[in-house]
Amino acid sequence: MSTIEARVDGRWGYQPHLDREPVVNIWDNKSGIFSTIKDGIKSGEIGIEDALRTANDLFKSKDPAQVKTGIHIYRLCMWRESSVAKEWIDKAPALFNYPHPRIRHSTIWGLRTASWQDPQFSASGLTFAQQGLKDEDVGVQKASMWALGDFVLNDSNLFPLAYRSLDQFLAGSPKESNYLLAMERFFRSLKLPFGYDPRFRDAVSRMRKESDGYPGLRARTAAMLDENVSVKESQVDETLVTEKYKRNINGTSLAQLPTDKSLIVVARNFQAANTFMGGINCLKIMKYLVWLSEDLKEPFEILSETLTDKRDGDLSRSVSVIMADCVIRKPNEIAEDASQTVRNFFKQSDNDGSQIIVQLILDPVRHDGNQSAQKVVENVMPALHKYAENRSVSVALENH
Repeated sequence: MSTIEARVDGRWGYQPHLDREPVVNIWDNKSGIFSTIKDGIKSGEIGIEDALRTANDLFKSKDPAQVKTGIHIYRLCMWRESSVAKEWIDKAPALFNYPHPRIRHSTIWGLRTASWQDPQFSASGLTFAQQGLKDEDVGVQKASMWALGDFVLNDSNLFPLAYRSLDQFLAGSPKESNYLLAMERFFRSLKLPFGYDPRFRDAVSRMRKESDGYPGLRARTAAMLDENVSVKESQVDETLVTEKYKRNINGTSLAQLPTDKSLIVVARNFQAANTFMGGINCLKIMKYLVWLSEDLKEPFEILSETLTDKRDGDLSRSVSVIMADCVIRKPNEIAEDASQTVRNFFKQSDNDGSQIIVQLILDPVRHDGNQSAQKVVENVMPALHKYAENRSVSVALENH
């Protein structure tokens, strides 16, 4: 079997300067042993025991890609048969000590699934996530941040421990990207049961103050605190954009273009990018230009076309964040396109993590848009629930 690098389009292989392989989403891949087993389980041609036997054989491999595939098979089986969760909990310690970070990353995802299938395993999962926050790999840290919210959703008694661990992590690594993920996957998920807890509100207020000029984070934290934030009040400092992000991109000087035109140029460059860093660099520019532009429909459509690209999970999440920013800016103009985009994605992908991330595109309209935009989004919700095969997605749709 090929390695992780070879599983991705050759142009998107291992990036040495990132010190990691791309976070490849093999769940929706249409070829390979995982796809065969996934289709076989759905059709009834492959039983759970046979699938688990294959997974355990893969765990014996020295190839991290095969071990990762085995973990995904266990996740698949857990979603189909809750009793598999106990077996997974017994295997998790050895896998979490695996030297390759993508295996530790996937192990956290398996622990999330076990928690959703049997809440009694949430405390065990929390222990691993606390270790994951101290991992040297950024991907493992992010997976652990995400998982903390799931463990608390399934066992509310874990909130004090989870909050304390996350608060310590954010204090030690006060990065905007960490704040945004914590906002999306911990605080937003837990707003209903814990939104008025002083610890909850203090942490959100602190992130808002330390947002370093990114209006998307300020807008999200304000909504979390039930405060109204207008686009004008959230506007990014244009000097910041000019100094940091208005630069040449593939021979085009963005400083010489109107802001709306600059945004479209960068969006098209992202669409054509053939390296991970090329794509990420474009998204970093777009993240600010969105807040200075008035015409967002075309950039939104361009990003929508790239959303189903399965080459890297980090890129998909970053695209979703910027698409949500477009919705915050222009709920009336974007609501219809956003609803259709999310519906199409849910129809094509049954990966619970991807579905949860993509549905966040609609979150601004559901809470902060006007009535006509909210009606558009509410009309699509039954379809999203229909395509949400796993309980974690259904709960996310209800909570958001």
